[in-house]
Amino acid sequence: MAMTTKELTVYMTDMVNRARVAQKKFEQAHLEENDQHEVDAVCRAVGMACMAEGAKIAAAAVAETGIGDIEGKLSKMFGVALMTWNTIKGKRSVGVIDDGVSYPGVQIVAKPLGVIGACMPSTNPIATIIHNSMCALKCRNAIIIAAHPSSAKISVEFVEMIRQTLKSVGAPEDLVQCINLEVASLEATTMMLQMCDFNVGTGGPGMVKAVYSAGKPAYGVGPGNAQSIIDEDAPDMGIICGNIVGNRSADQGVLCTGEQMVHLPADKEVAFTATMQACGAFFIKDTNVIARLREVSFPDGEMINKKIVGRNPHVVGQMIGVDVPEDAKILLVKVTGAGEEDVLCKEMLFPIVRYRVYKDFKEGFAALIKNLEMEGAGHSSAIWSNIQENIDFGSKRVPVGRFHVNQCTAGTANGMPATVTIGCGSWGGNSMSENLNYNHFMNKTHVTNTISDWHVPDPADWDMWE
Repeated sequence: MAMTTKELTVYMTDMVNRARVAQKKFEQAHLEENDQHEVDAVCRAVGMACMAEGAKIAAAAVAETGIGDIEGKLSKMFGVALMTWNTIKGKRSVGVIDDGVSYPGVQIVAKPLGVIGACMPSTNPIATIIHNSMCALKCRNAIIIAAHPSSAKISVEFVEMIRQTLKSVGAPEDLVQCINLEVASLEATTMMLQMCDFNVGTGGPGMVKAVYSAGKPAYGVGPGNAQSIIDEDAPDMGIICGNIVGNRSADQGVLCTGEQMVHLPADKEVAFTATMQACGAFFIKDTNVIARLREVSFPDGEMINKKIVGRNPHVVGQMIGVDVPEDAKILLVKVTGAGEEDVLCKEMLFPIVRYRVYKDFKEGFAALIKNLEMEGAGHSSAIWSNIQENIDFGSKRVPVGRFHVNQCTAGTANGMPATVTIGCGSWGGNSMSENLNYNHFMNKTHVTNTISDWHVPDPADWDMWE
């Protein structure tokens, strides 16, 4: 029987209050710089526990959501846990984190945000819990998880595992909580967002809008529609296609960082399609089948069909009336339009890559931007090129927060902090245009000291403008 609004208010108030008590206890126990290693030890324990239980959790997530595959979920969980730890280990998040380095005479002291409310996506539920929990704990916060309805059961079980891990290392269990399966609802999530000190939303535009509308400070994500362009002087085609197929097929194509469209020179089309097929792509050429793909993927011409999300190429083939081998990794389709000209230029959350040929680089890049302006601005793009002039041309014009050079659009081979929440800036309706990481989970106190020879400009001194 569903809770009344009054009963739900009591439940959520108690949960948030327990989080506040746990957060304050954790913060007060770790105020000095030499306490940093103890905080890091808690984060490390949580990450390692996720690794230890990974196979069971991945299988349960796929069984409950019906999205993705066990291998992809497992790889993602392990990657997120390890890369998040690699990002946060040894970094300052307790006490003085900057003693006059950034600003002369200014000491910066890290403080927690408090209790963080975090909404999870159905496509990436467990990895998102791992990352957000480790980052929250790194900065001595408490976090409450609102699971997506389609992954609520495994989310609650996973959070309980984290709670037991916290208990085993002497940290308060209530630092990490999840709204119970029996209570989970839109009303409960809305209450959580209104009661917490800070919120994080990873998921669809409706959920992110709700997070931003709760009346509390928040971070959210924008839609993905990652675009990649191959230059005339690109590196080896085998490397390019291997990266694209591997990235796009991960977890059956539900990752927002997977290549959606590849733009390439006309004289490289034959080599590209042949190499893509050698890497595991099934090339769809029949125009009738492509028309059916449009109809099945976007029944109303706008929103993607949920029944096709996270399905493997063989299953998608059955849905569109074509026999796709069971070992195919992705589908490959050619398009001629850009932006609103073809619905296949939108983000498609299953293993499919579309490609378009261009006559010259600038024309190709204009089509890439047109796709982003239609959907996915602020997210990610990649360029495969050895021509610095073209790399610079693209970086100055592309409306994204991440422009990866000679990497897949996931951009894992670089120095950016690990994340599962990709801010898309004002392009995507977000408050940040960078990877959400532990730095976003702290307040900062700036302790200023008088500088004896500091020169205060004279407002009447017009020479100061020179």
